[in-house]
Amino acid sequence: MKQKNIRKGSIAKAFYRFRKNRIALICFFLIIFEIIIAIFAPLLAPYPEDAGGKAVHFSEQFLPPSRDHLCGTDEAGRDILSRLIFGARITFRLVVVVLTISFFIGVPLGICAGYFEGIVGQIIMRVTDVFLSIPALLAAMGISAVMKPTLENSMLAIGFVWWRSFCRLSYGETLSIKQEDFIEVSHSLGASHLHIMFREILPNITSPLIIALTLDSGYAILLGAALSFLGLGAHPPTPEWGIMVSSGRLYLPTYWWLSVFPGLVIFITVLSINLFGDGLRDFFAVEEE
Repeated sequence: MKQKNIRKGSIAKAFYRFRKNRIALICFFLIIFEIIIAIFAPLLAPYPEDAGGKAVHFSEQFLPPSRDHLCGTDEAGRDILSRLIFGARITFRLVVVVLTISFFIGVPLGICAGYFEGIVGQIIMRVTDVFLSIPALLAAMGISAVMKPTLENSMLAIGFVWWRSFCRLSYGETLSIKQEDFIEVSHSLGASHLHIMFREILPNITSPLIIALTLDSGYAILLGAALSFLGLGAHPPTPEWGIMVSSGRLYLPTYWWLSVFPGLVIFITVLSINLFGDGLRDFFAVEEE
């Protein structure tokens, strides 16, 4: 009972400290707000038809920001705000796909490497080191260039690049956890290797993995936008933030709103995710004390 009360007290202390971090709290609600906008994009976008590829309004092209078009219109007369709202769907779908692929490749490999060590661990970690030596953007560009440059292929390319960080993190945490007494007890009770790795070790390394997932969400958004900007991801007229910046740069500085608003949305989203991730780090640090 006493241990349970201590646990509740540490969690309450962690939540209190997180609530005191106003910046992280504001960023959390901002992320939730963007997710809600992405889910209800067809209802919230003022001109939902402009998110498709067939909408063309040449009589309204290059209109500056106004009450009718808060973020202006692009070279085809499409409402930029509506395209930004629908672009949030693409961005968060990219984050989910990329992190899911990365997590389910990197975490099991890292746990196996840390648990077995020896030859198995050396092989896994040397392969990981090879992937770590290649810049993420360069590796994703290479994979996207080999495959047909599409939005879906760019998601797969980023996912198959990003697993290495989860593998390295899981490896280090597993090396630490496997020295604990409860692992020795599980061994003595005849627990299988799979049981120990995924029922004993994995639940005890979830805190750093959650923090990594949060922080890597911002990097995945930047990498996806960079691939689209370079023509190796989404292609016009897809309302993806990176391709909107790329298309708008051709008309700078006269029609500045074409690139500024998509770039600003990317900046705010990535900054919010990173600041929220810092708040989560403090939360779990207090909880584990």
